[in-house]
Formats: sequence, C-alpha cells, structure tokens
Amino acid sequence: EMALMTGDPAIADLIATTPCRVLRIPLALFQSLLMTDREALQQISRTIAQRYAQLMADPAKAAAAFRKSEDPYGLRLRSEQPEKILVVNSGSSSLKYSFFDTESEARAAHGVVERVGTAGTRLVHRGPQGEVRRELPQGSHREAFDAMVRELSAPDTGVLRDPSEVSVVGHRVVHGGERFAQAVVVDDDVLGAIEALAPLAPLHNPINAAGIREARRVFPSVPHVAVFDTAFHQTLASHAYLYGLPYEYYEQKGVRRYGFHGTAHSYVALAAAQHLGRH
Repeated sequence: EMALMTGDPAIADLIATTPCRVLRIPLALFQSLLMTDREALQQISRTIAQRYAQLMADPAKAAAAFRKSEDPYGLRLRSEQPEKILVVNSGSSSLKYSFFDTESEARAAHGVVERVGTAGTRLVHRGPQGEVRRELPQGSHREAFDAMVRELSAPDTGVLRDPSEVSVVGHRVVHGGERFAQAVVVDDDVLGAIEALAPLAPLHNPINAAGIREARRVFPSVPHVAVFDTAFHQTLASHAYLYGLPYEYYEQKGVRRYGFHGTAHSYVALAAAQHLGRH
C-alpha cells in the first residue's frame, strides 16, 4: 500500500509470516483510477494508518517489521514442517540425485549413477559418512533408481531409515515450452505434456519423463514436482524471443528462443542481489 501511494515499487521487501491472500494492482492502473478517486484515496490512507497503529502497538511485530532479513529471497532451505526432499536429474546415461532434510543440513547427501545402460556402471554417493563408490551391473534407469534408493537407505552410509520417509520428490526437466512458466506438481496430464515437448528437446525430455515415471514407481504416495529449465525465461518479450525467420516457423513448429539453465540463473540472480544488498 505504501509502495502504491509513493510510486516507489521498491519501498520494502515483504515476507509473509502467516498464509496470506494478496491483491496485486498494476501501478499504472492504480495511478490512473484509484489515485484520482477521493474516497478510494481516503480509504487507502485510513487503512495504512490503521495497519501502522496495529504494528506499533506490538513491540515484537514492530521490531520484526523494521529488521533487515538475513534471507530476504528465501535461499535457505526451510519449511513450515520437517521435510525430507529428494531431487533427481535423470539424464540419458546418468542419474544425479540430492537429498535434503529441512531439520538438519548435516544430513544432506548427493550422488550420481554413471554410465547407465552401458558397461562400467557405478554409483558415487557423498553423505554424512563420507564418499562411497560402488560398481553396479549394467542396467536401465529402473536399476539406477533402485540402486539410488538402496544407497540412501543403507544402514551404514544412508540418510534414511526407510524410503517412505521421503516427503516430496523434485525433478529437473529441461524443456517446458510455452506452457510451463513455473514449477508444477506432476500428474498424468503434466507428464504427457512433458513428453509432447520432446521435439524441442529430443535428447532430454523423453529421459526426463522416464525418470519421473521411475520415481513415481518408487515413491508412489508423495507429490512429485517438475522444475523446468525454461521457466525462468518466460518473461522474455516477443521481440527478444522471436528469431528473424518466417513467422510460421514459430506458429507451427514452436521455433523461438526459450532460454535454458533457468534454475541456475534464478538462484544466481537472487544470491547476487542479496550479496549486493540490492533488489
């Protein structure tokens, strides 16, 4: 509200401490309609004054409101309730994975099954007990997923007592096309859409989809979330993503600039802003 009244969109970083519903009003619309309505202006001014009075009446809330957050962009791994998160990246000849426990970063682990489908398959796992290397028989991604689960729940080197402790599985998917502008919970429709985008990433999307299937087989009762490399770049304007080619190439074949490695770009941009103290 203060940002709208002052015209400064960067007056504050807002972090909700409880579930909230937010009404987003474009600044141009606010200035052209609401700022010209005397009653609307009075109502907003009264609301700001009331909120400020309520805030200042609670010393703890007032201190929190004016305290600079150490984690303004939510880069630290935390959750409202304890979560054990498995993230997988299924490639054509490898299966990379990372495990996170939101209660303790010390219980994190990550690893890779290399040379899937060929001779010399091996697993390299790094966890709280150090590094483990195991030679594996040649097999498909199904066997690679089974090997990953065995390692994560191994009595001596694992981080899980039982695979059922995993509460959510995240999947890196290379191409989301124009449909996916953010991470989504996977259902059969989403999985079908990922496969349908295979012509745009023929070396990646089919194996990403196969990895999701295997993960749903191993962890059937938890949500699976697809995170798309292309999602971060969906705010590109048309003059930036269209090539100087006949327009029907875009209309009929989806030929355009999509942008990749969006998850890395997003993290680096936010981490840089936090480090520099800038929005």
